Amino acid sequence: MNPMWILFFSLFLLILSLCVGLRFPGAGVWRWVDVIYYPLAIFGVILLFFERVDIRRVSKLEEQYRDLLVRMTDIDHARPGGNAELSGTEIIRSGGEVLASISKLDRTCQRTPVALPVCSVVEDLAPIVAPGERILLSYDGPEDLGEVCNVATDVFSGIAQSSALSRFLARPIAQHYFDGLDRDFLPFEFDRARVYIEELRPSLEEEASNMIEALNMSESDRSFIEPLYEATIRYGMFVLTSFEPCLRAPESIRSGAYAEWISNMRQAQTDMEQKEAELRQMRVNASELNQAAVFRASYWPFMIILALSLKFSKGVAALRKEYMHS
Repeated sequence: MNPMWILFFSLFLLILSLCVGLRFPGAGVWRWVDVIYYPLAIFGVILLFFERVDIRRVSKLEEQYRDLLVRMTDIDHARPGGNAELSGTEIIRSGGEVLASISKLDRTCQRTPVALPVCSVVEDLAPIVAPGERILLSYDGPEDLGEVCNVATDVFSGIAQSSALSRFLARPIAQHYFDGLDRDFLPFEFDRARVYIEELRPSLEEEASNMIEALNMSESDRSFIEPLYEATIRYGMFVLTSFEPCLRAPESIRSGAYAEWISNMRQAQTDMEQKEAELRQMRVNASELNQAAVFRASYWPFMIILALSLKFSKGVAALRKEYMHS
Protein backbone atom coordinates (compact mmCIF):
# COMPACT_ATOMS: atom_id res chain seq x y z
CA MET A 1 0.00 0.00 0.00
CA ASN A 2 1.31 3.44 -0.95
CA PRO A 3 1.75 5.55 2.21
CA MET A 4 0.79 8.68 0.27
CA TRP A 5 -2.75 7.36 -0.11
CA ILE A 6 -3.13 7.21 3.66
CA LEU A 7 -1.66 10.68 4.00
CA PHE A 8 -4.01 12.20 1.40
CA PHE A 9 -6.98 10.30 2.84
CA SER A 10 -6.14 11.51 6.36
CA LEU A 11 -5.77 15.16 5.28
CA PHE A 12 -8.98 15.02 3.31
CA LEU A 13 -10.98 13.56 6.22
CA LEU A 14 -9.35 15.96 8.69
CA ILE A 15 -10.43 18.97 6.64
CA LEU A 16 -13.84 17.49 5.94
CA SER A 17 -14.38 16.67 9.64
CA LEU A 18 -13.40 20.22 10.59
CA CYS A 19 -15.83 21.68 8.09
CA VAL A 20 -18.69 19.34 9.05
CA GLY A 21 -18.18 19.96 12.77
CA LEU A 22 -18.19 23.71 12.30
CA ARG A 23 -21.16 23.64 9.94
CA PHE A 24 -23.42 21.27 11.90
CA PRO A 25 -22.64 21.78 15.59
CA GLY A 26 -26.10 20.76 16.75
CA ALA A 27 -26.65 17.73 14.52
CA GLY A 28 -28.12 14.70 16.29
CA VAL A 29 -25.75 12.35 14.50
CA TRP A 30 -22.94 13.24 16.93
CA ARG A 31 -24.67 11.13 19.58
CA TRP A 32 -23.90 8.05 17.51
CA VAL A 33 -20.20 8.71 16.94
CA ASP A 34 -19.06 6.90 20.11
CA VAL A 35 -21.29 3.97 19.27
CA ILE A 36 -19.38 3.60 16.00
CA TYR A 37 -15.92 4.54 17.24
CA TYR A 38 -15.50 2.27 20.29
CA PRO A 39 -16.62 -1.01 18.64
CA LEU A 40 -14.22 -0.27 15.79
CA ALA A 41 -11.42 0.30 18.30
CA ILE A 42 -12.24 -2.97 20.07
CA PHE A 43 -12.34 -4.81 16.75
CA GLY A 44 -8.92 -3.38 15.87
CA VAL A 45 -7.44 -4.63 19.14
CA ILE A 46 -8.88 -8.10 18.45
CA LEU A 47 -7.35 -8.15 14.97
CA LEU A 48 -3.99 -7.12 16.40
CA PHE A 49 -4.20 -9.80 19.10
CA PHE A 50 -4.85 -12.63 16.63
CA GLU A 51 -2.03 -11.47 14.43
CA ARG A 52 0.40 -11.31 17.33
CA VAL A 53 -0.64 -14.75 18.64
CA ASP A 54 0.40 -16.38 15.36
CA ILE A 55 3.62 -14.40 15.27
CA ARG A 56 4.45 -15.37 18.87
CA ARG A 57 3.77 -19.04 18.21
CA VAL A 58 5.95 -19.14 15.12
CA SER A 59 8.67 -17.20 16.93
CA LYS A 60 8.58 -19.60 19.87
CA LEU A 61 8.82 -22.64 17.59
CA GLU A 62 11.71 -21.08 15.69
CA GLU A 63 13.52 -20.46 18.97
CA GLN A 64 12.95 -24.08 20.04
CA TYR A 65 14.21 -25.26 16.65
CA ARG A 66 17.39 -23.19 17.04
CA ASP A 67 17.91 -24.69 20.50
CA LEU A 68 17.60 -28.17 18.99
CA LEU A 69 20.19 -27.29 16.34
CA VAL A 70 22.60 -26.24 19.09
CA ARG A 71 21.83 -29.46 20.98
CA MET A 72 22.45 -31.54 17.84
CA THR A 73 25.80 -29.81 17.32
CA ASP A 74 26.81 -30.39 20.95
CA ILE A 75 25.90 -34.09 20.72
CA ASP A 76 27.80 -34.45 17.44
CA HIS A 77 30.91 -32.92 18.99
CA ALA A 78 30.60 -35.32 21.95
CA ARG A 79 30.93 -38.41 19.75
CA PRO A 80 33.10 -41.01 21.56
CA GLY A 81 36.48 -41.75 20.05
CA GLY A 82 37.28 -44.96 18.23
CA ASN A 83 36.01 -46.55 15.03
CA ALA A 84 32.72 -48.32 15.62
CA GLU A 85 32.72 -50.24 12.33
CA LEU A 86 34.58 -53.27 13.68
CA SER A 87 33.04 -55.97 11.53
CA GLY A 88 30.09 -56.44 9.24
CA THR A 89 26.75 -57.24 10.80
CA GLU A 90 26.64 -60.69 9.22
CA ILE A 91 30.13 -61.54 10.48
CA ILE A 92 29.18 -60.69 14.06
CA ARG A 93 25.88 -62.55 13.77
CA SER A 94 27.81 -65.61 12.61
CA GLY A 95 29.31 -65.70 16.11
CA GLY A 96 25.77 -66.08 17.42
CA GLU A 97 25.24 -68.98 15.02
CA VAL A 98 28.33 -70.67 16.45
CA LEU A 99 26.94 -70.32 19.97
CA ALA A 100 23.55 -71.50 18.72
CA SER A 101 25.22 -74.72 17.56
CA ILE A 102 26.18 -75.36 21.18
CA SER A 103 22.55 -75.03 22.28
CA LYS A 104 21.43 -77.21 19.37
CA LEU A 105 23.93 -79.90 20.30
CA ASP A 106 22.79 -79.74 23.92
CA ARG A 107 19.18 -80.37 22.85
CA THR A 108 20.34 -83.29 20.74
CA CYS A 109 22.27 -84.73 23.68
CA GLN A 110 19.19 -84.51 25.87
CA ARG A 111 17.33 -86.72 23.42
CA THR A 112 20.22 -89.21 23.18
CA PRO A 113 20.36 -91.94 25.82
CA VAL A 114 24.11 -92.54 25.23
CA ALA A 115 26.34 -90.32 27.41
CA LEU A 116 28.90 -88.85 25.02
CA PRO A 117 31.86 -86.81 26.36
CA VAL A 118 30.84 -83.80 24.27
CA CYS A 119 27.40 -83.84 25.89
CA SER A 120 28.97 -83.29 29.29
CA VAL A 121 30.61 -80.14 27.95
CA VAL A 122 27.63 -78.58 26.16
CA GLU A 123 25.23 -79.45 28.99
CA ASP A 124 27.05 -77.06 31.32
CA LEU A 125 28.10 -74.57 28.65
CA ALA A 126 24.80 -73.99 26.81
CA PRO A 127 23.00 -72.09 29.62
CA ILE A 128 26.03 -69.83 30.13
CA VAL A 129 26.40 -68.83 26.48
CA ALA A 130 22.65 -68.55 25.76
CA PRO A 131 22.52 -64.76 26.46
CA GLY A 132 25.50 -64.28 24.13
CA GLU A 133 23.77 -66.31 21.45
CA ARG A 134 20.69 -64.08 21.60
CA ILE A 135 22.56 -60.78 21.60
CA LEU A 136 24.86 -61.78 18.73
CA LEU A 137 22.06 -63.09 16.55
CA SER A 138 20.08 -59.88 17.06
CA TYR A 139 23.10 -57.62 16.41
CA ASP A 140 21.99 -54.74 14.20
CA GLY A 141 24.89 -52.29 14.15
CA PRO A 142 27.73 -50.69 16.13
CA GLU A 143 25.32 -49.22 18.67
CA ASP A 144 24.64 -52.80 19.86
CA LEU A 145 28.30 -53.66 20.43
CA GLY A 146 28.43 -52.21 23.94
CA GLU A 147 25.68 -54.58 25.03
CA VAL A 148 27.37 -57.47 23.21
CA CYS A 149 30.59 -56.88 25.15
CA ASN A 150 28.70 -56.53 28.44
CA VAL A 151 27.16 -59.94 27.79
CA ALA A 152 30.60 -61.31 26.85
CA THR A 153 31.91 -60.24 30.25
CA ASP A 154 29.06 -62.12 31.93
CA VAL A 155 29.63 -65.20 29.74
CA PHE A 156 33.34 -65.51 30.49
CA SER A 157 32.82 -64.74 34.16
CA GLY A 158 30.21 -67.51 34.22
CA ILE A 159 32.59 -69.91 32.49
CA ALA A 160 35.36 -69.18 35.01
CA GLN A 161 33.06 -69.70 37.98
CA SER A 162 31.20 -72.79 36.79
CA SER A 163 32.16 -76.40 36.18
CA ALA A 164 31.67 -75.94 32.45
CA LEU A 165 34.73 -76.81 30.31
CA SER A 166 36.51 -78.32 33.34
CA ARG A 167 37.83 -75.81 35.80
CA PHE A 168 41.52 -76.14 34.98
CA LEU A 169 40.70 -75.31 31.32
CA ALA A 170 37.81 -72.92 31.87
CA ARG A 171 39.73 -70.38 33.88
CA PRO A 172 42.57 -69.97 31.31
CA ILE A 173 39.96 -69.52 28.55
CA ALA A 174 38.13 -66.81 30.50
CA GLN A 175 41.38 -65.15 31.56
CA HIS A 176 42.61 -65.13 27.96
CA TYR A 177 39.57 -63.11 26.95
CA PHE A 178 39.97 -60.58 29.77
CA ASP A 179 43.71 -60.25 29.08
CA GLY A 180 42.89 -59.62 25.42
CA LEU A 181 40.81 -56.58 26.34
CA ASP A 182 44.02 -54.96 27.62
CA ARG A 183 45.98 -55.65 24.44
CA ASP A 184 44.66 -52.47 22.75
CA PHE A 185 43.83 -54.12 19.44
CA LEU A 186 42.95 -51.64 16.72
CA PRO A 187 39.47 -51.99 15.17
CA PHE A 188 40.79 -53.45 11.90
CA GLU A 189 43.45 -55.76 13.36
CA PHE A 190 41.46 -58.88 12.49
CA ASP A 191 44.48 -61.12 11.96
CA ARG A 192 46.24 -59.98 15.13
CA ALA A 193 43.13 -60.66 17.22
CA ARG A 194 42.64 -64.12 15.69
CA VAL A 195 46.30 -65.00 16.17
CA TYR A 196 46.00 -63.94 19.79
CA ILE A 197 42.99 -66.22 20.28
CA GLU A 198 44.73 -69.17 18.63
CA GLU A 199 47.77 -68.67 20.85
CA LEU A 200 45.74 -70.19 23.66
CA ARG A 201 45.06 -73.52 21.96
CA PRO A 202 48.56 -75.09 22.34
CA SER A 203 48.73 -74.17 26.02
CA LEU A 204 45.29 -75.68 26.64
CA GLU A 205 46.26 -78.87 24.81
CA GLU A 206 49.49 -79.07 26.78
CA GLU A 207 47.59 -78.46 30.04
CA ALA A 208 45.13 -81.24 29.21
CA SER A 209 47.92 -83.64 28.25
CA ASN A 210 49.81 -82.91 31.47
CA MET A 211 46.66 -83.48 33.50
CA ILE A 212 46.06 -86.85 31.86
CA GLU A 213 49.64 -87.91 32.44
CA ALA A 214 49.55 -86.75 36.06
CA LEU A 215 46.42 -88.76 36.79
CA ASN A 216 48.06 -91.93 35.37
CA MET A 217 44.72 -93.09 33.95
CA SER A 218 43.84 -96.50 32.61
CA GLU A 219 43.27 -96.89 28.90
CA SER A 220 39.48 -97.02 29.34
CA ASP A 221 39.44 -93.84 31.44
CA ARG A 222 41.82 -92.17 29.04
CA SER A 223 39.61 -93.04 26.06
CA PHE A 224 36.78 -91.15 27.79
CA ILE A 225 38.66 -88.18 29.23
CA GLU A 226 40.67 -87.31 26.12
CA PRO A 227 37.55 -86.61 23.97
CA LEU A 228 36.12 -84.67 26.90
CA TYR A 229 39.14 -82.38 27.07
CA GLU A 230 39.23 -82.09 23.28
CA ALA A 231 35.58 -81.01 23.28
CA THR A 232 36.30 -78.64 26.13
CA ILE A 233 39.09 -76.94 24.20
CA ARG A 234 37.13 -76.90 20.92
CA TYR A 235 34.01 -75.29 22.35
CA GLY A 236 35.98 -72.95 24.58
CA MET A 237 37.77 -71.67 21.48
CA PHE A 238 34.40 -71.35 19.73
CA VAL A 239 33.18 -69.01 22.47
CA LEU A 240 36.37 -66.94 22.33
CA THR A 241 36.10 -66.59 18.55
CA SER A 242 32.43 -65.60 18.76
CA PHE A 243 33.28 -62.59 20.92
CA GLU A 244 36.45 -61.66 19.00
CA PRO A 245 34.98 -58.24 17.91
CA CYS A 246 34.99 -57.15 21.56
CA LEU A 247 38.77 -57.56 21.66
CA ARG A 248 39.05 -54.98 18.85
CA ALA A 249 36.41 -52.62 20.24
CA PRO A 250 37.63 -49.35 21.81
CA GLU A 251 36.80 -48.84 25.46
CA SER A 252 34.31 -46.10 24.56
CA ILE A 253 32.29 -48.67 22.62
CA ARG A 254 32.64 -51.55 25.08
CA SER A 255 31.48 -49.27 27.90
CA GLY A 256 28.28 -48.37 26.05
CA ALA A 257 29.23 -44.71 25.58
CA TYR A 258 28.90 -45.05 21.81
CA ALA A 259 25.47 -46.67 22.13
CA GLU A 260 24.37 -43.84 24.41
CA TRP A 261 25.70 -41.30 21.90
CA ILE A 262 23.77 -42.98 19.08
CA SER A 263 20.60 -42.96 21.20
CA ASN A 264 21.02 -39.27 22.03
CA MET A 265 21.71 -38.41 18.39
CA ARG A 266 18.65 -40.30 17.16
CA GLN A 267 16.46 -38.69 19.80
CA ALA A 268 17.75 -35.24 18.84
CA GLN A 269 17.09 -35.96 15.16
CA THR A 270 13.57 -37.14 15.98
CA ASP A 271 12.92 -34.01 18.05
CA MET A 272 14.21 -31.83 15.20
CA GLU A 273 12.02 -33.57 12.64
CA GLN A 274 8.97 -33.16 14.88
CA LYS A 275 9.78 -29.49 15.47
CA GLU A 276 10.27 -28.93 11.74
CA ALA A 277 6.86 -30.49 11.05
CA GLU A 278 5.24 -28.33 13.76
CA LEU A 279 6.92 -25.22 12.36
CA ARG A 280 5.81 -25.96 8.79
CA GLN A 281 2.24 -26.59 9.94
CA MET A 282 2.23 -23.47 12.07
CA ARG A 283 3.41 -21.37 9.16
CA VAL A 284 0.68 -22.85 6.96
CA ASN A 285 -1.90 -22.16 9.66
CA ALA A 286 -0.56 -18.68 10.19
CA SER A 287 -0.78 -18.01 6.47
CA GLU A 288 -4.33 -19.32 6.31
CA LEU A 289 -5.58 -17.70 9.48
CA ASN A 290 -3.68 -14.45 9.15
CA GLN A 291 -6.28 -12.88 6.91
CA ALA A 292 -6.89 -10.58 9.86
CA ALA A 293 -3.41 -9.17 9.35
CA VAL A 294 -4.05 -8.71 5.62
CA PHE A 295 -7.31 -6.93 6.36
CA ARG A 296 -5.72 -4.82 9.09
CA ALA A 297 -2.83 -3.80 6.86
CA SER A 298 -4.93 -3.11 3.75
CA TYR A 299 -8.21 -1.65 4.98
CA TRP A 300 -8.06 -1.05 8.68
CA PRO A 301 -6.00 2.18 8.49
CA PHE A 302 -8.72 3.79 6.41
CA MET A 303 -11.45 2.61 8.77
CA ILE A 304 -9.69 3.80 11.91
CA ILE A 305 -8.87 7.16 10.26
CA LEU A 306 -12.54 7.49 9.40
CA ALA A 307 -13.54 6.69 12.99
CA LEU A 308 -10.99 9.16 14.39
CA SER A 309 -12.23 11.78 11.93
CA LEU A 310 -15.75 11.32 13.26
CA LYS A 311 -14.46 11.78 16.81
CA PHE A 312 -12.59 14.89 15.66
CA SER A 313 -15.67 16.24 13.93
CA LYS A 314 -17.74 15.60 17.03
CA GLY A 315 -15.20 17.44 19.14
CA VAL A 316 -15.19 20.40 16.75
CA ALA A 317 -18.99 20.45 16.79
CA ALA A 318 -19.03 20.42 20.59
CA LEU A 319 -16.60 23.35 20.76
CA ARG A 320 -18.56 25.25 18.11
CA LYS A 321 -21.80 24.66 19.98
CA GLU A 322 -20.24 25.78 23.27
CA TYR A 323 -18.85 28.93 21.62
CA MET A 324 -22.26 29.77 20.13
CA HIS A 325 -23.94 29.54 23.58
CA SER A 326 -21.35 31.64 25.32
